[in-house]
Amino acid sequence: MPPLRGVRPGVCLLILAALIPGCSNPSPPTNPLSPTSPTPPAAAGLSVACPDAQMVLAPSAAGVIVTYSLPTPAGGRAPATVSCAPVSGDVFPVGPTRVTCTATDAATATATCAFDVNVQRVPQLTRTKFLAFGDSVTAGEVTAPALGGAAAGRGSFSGQVVLPMAAYPAVLQERLTRRYSLQRITVENAGLPKESAAEAVPRFRNALRASRPDVVLLLQGYNDLGSPSSRRAASSALEEMAKEARGAGARLFLATLTPSIPGRDRAPEPSAVLAMNDVIRSLAAGERAGLVDLYQATLPNLQTWIGIDGLHPTEAGYAGIADTFFAAIAADLEAR
Repeated sequence: MPPLRGVRPGVCLLILAALIPGCSNPSPPTNPLSPTSPTPPAAAGLSVACPDAQMVLAPSAAGVIVTYSLPTPAGGRAPATVSCAPVSGDVFPVGPTRVTCTATDAATATATCAFDVNVQRVPQLTRTKFLAFGDSVTAGEVTAPALGGAAAGRGSFSGQVVLPMAAYPAVLQERLTRRYSLQRITVENAGLPKESAAEAVPRFRNALRASRPDVVLLLQGYNDLGSPSSRRAASSALEEMAKEARGAGARLFLATLTPSIPGRDRAPEPSAVLAMNDVIRSLAAGERAGLVDLYQATLPNLQTWIGIDGLHPTEAGYAGIADTFFAAIAADLEAR
C-alpha cells in the first residue's frame, strides 16, 4: 500500500487500527517525571497506658486520700482526653481498688487501661507507754565468763554484768517502734538485780505513780525460789502488784520465769521454777492479765538462751524474751 501523503505518523496509526482487524491503538507513553497525588497514611489508633500498681499506707481503718497522675494518650485524632475512676484525690478504702482510665479522641474513638491501688493500714497499738518491772532478768544482767574460757559448770563464771541495750525492754522497744512506726513507743526498764518480789512492792507503787504507764510488763520471782515460804511471799506480792496495776488503769502482762539449766552455778531447782510458774499462770487468769509464757518459749532454745550460770539469759535469750513479749502485745493491743 502506497504511503498516504500529508498524513502524520500518529494519524496513520489511527487509520490502520480502524482498517485492520485486531490492530489497536497503543497507549501513549507515561512521563515518569509527571506529578502524582500521594495516598495519605492511615491515622494511628488511639491507645493509653496506665502506671504500675501502687501501694499506699493508711493511718486508720477509714482509708486514705490517694492522688495519681492521669495517663497520657497516644495516637488517635487530636485532641484526646483521659478520665479515670475512682478519681485522683478520692478517699480509697483499705484493701485493693481497681482504677480504670478511658481515653477519648476527637473522633470519639476510645481506649482503656487499668491499674490497682492497694491501701495497707499502718498497724497501731491502742496503748504505747510501757513499764517493764522486775529483777536482774529485766535489768539485763548477763554472766561474764571466766578468764581462760572455762567449761560451763560450777565456778566457770566471774560475775554478772548489766547490759542495758541488750536487756529485753530495750530490744522490745526497738521491735515495737519498727512495726508501729507512726507512734511514739516507750518501754521503761525498771529492773533491779537481787530484789525479791516482797521487797519490790513499794518500789512498784512508786514506779506506777512516776511513770503512769499504759501497760505493765511484770517479770518477777527469780529471787524467791529458795523455799516454799519465800514462794508464798512472792505469790502474795505479785498479786498485790497486779491489783495496783489494774487500779492504776494499766494493762498488765505477767510473764512466767524462764527455765534453768540444772547443775550450773546459780540454777534454781527446776521444781521450784515450775511451782512459781503455776502461781503466775493462776494469778494471770484471776486478774485477767495477759500471760507471756517465757518458760515454754525458752525450753526449745535452752542452751542458747540461758547463760553459763544456768539462770540469767544470754543476749540471744533477751532477744527471744523480747520477741515473746512482742507477740503477746501485738495479739492483745494492736488495733483491729
